[in-house]
Amino acid sequence: MGIHAVPFAAYSNTHGSTKIWDPIETLKIINPDRNTLTCVGYAPTCGRRCRNFINQANKATAYQILEELEGLDPSEDDVEAKLRELARYTLCLRYHQNQVDGVVRKWMNGIQETMKTDKFGRKFSVDRQGHLSRSDMEEMHEILTRLLGKTTASAGQSQTMPNYQRRAQEQQQREDENRKAREREQFNDRLRRAKEQLEMERQEREERAEKERQEREQKRREEQKKKQKEREEEERRQKTREEEERRQKRREKEERERKEEERQKKEREAREREERNERVRQRAQRVREERERKEKEQAENEQKEWDQIWLQYSMRWDGLKKSGLRGNSENLRQTIPWPVKSGSWKDVTQQNVQYFFQKALATSDPSKTFKFMQMECLKWHTDRIPKMFGSIEDETISELFNTVAQIAITLRADAASRKGR
Repeated sequence: MGIHAVPFAAYSNTHGSTKIWDPIETLKIINPDRNTLTCVGYAPTCGRRCRNFINQANKATAYQILEELEGLDPSEDDVEAKLRELARYTLCLRYHQNQVDGVVRKWMNGIQETMKTDKFGRKFSVDRQGHLSRSDMEEMHEILTRLLGKTTASAGQSQTMPNYQRRAQEQQQREDENRKAREREQFNDRLRRAKEQLEMERQEREERAEKERQEREQKRREEQKKKQKEREEEERRQKTREEEERRQKRREKEERERKEEERQKKEREAREREERNERVRQRAQRVREERERKEKEQAENEQKEWDQIWLQYSMRWDGLKKSGLRGNSENLRQTIPWPVKSGSWKDVTQQNVQYFFQKALATSDPSKTFKFMQMECLKWHTDRIPKMFGSIEDETISELFNTVAQIAITLRADAASRKGR
């Protein structure tokens, strides 16, 4: 579940099924690049809308808020508060929570522009505050009443499920249709390429056949010339054959002598190379043994250091529990033993916390790791803050607890998956 998430069972539609406007279309909630709901924030480094996905719990809550907005008059004051709540759930927690105000302003401007024109192209007058005139409101009410009368009969089975589930189902259907369209396009593209390949192969076969015919004709003419030359040169070859045999014997003798000399040279070089290699192997062995000795010594010293850090961490937690400390936020930040190497709250990051737990827990047994991280999850759960320290109005402490808890949960889940293998 997300940091803002609420369970599915906590939702109830307080506005009934009456739909006054379509906030999904008006607010441009669906990301056209992904054809689904992603973060509504702007990624300045990419020059486009953020493509980070929203977790399922926050997405479900966002659809519930959208359903509530359907039943609200867009000109009501409650709409802006709902939009602010919606922005918190549809902006990714990691990068764009600071864009809530800008997103709400953009949505409010879009709503005011939409209110100026109804779905039939009618222009309505809007005052400086962005509200419709009374006569235009009455006309819009009549249009909506007629539309609702036409769509009531078609609501049917879709009303048997909550609107957010129906939206999820419709979203899945749109994604399936897009996937099938892409598959058809890919199939047609492969078919086109196959036809082009067949045509290319046909042309290549014809070109090869013509080339082979020309080569056969050329070969026939060359054979005739060759036979003529052979007849003319037969006498000359006969005269030179004996001389060639004498030269061949001389070359064979020289070749045997050359090979013998080369063999002796290779044997001598092989012996010298083997001696050099042996010296290199011995030197490398000494270097490797020295490096392994230093690495082992360094690892032992590092483990001793982490054992001492973990001992101090555990002792400080025991002392903190016994002390019943209550105090201001600054004292708590300094007093709480944070799971980082320095123990300071200023060094608490996801990377430092994960490194601390991995180094402090010197075991590869997933069962022990799971039990260890289970206790850490209970220790760092944000609900323990008021139980241990009373009411603390310090968002920094809550954020630090949340950071540690997230890493503890992740490591616990990893240990559980390895334990089940």
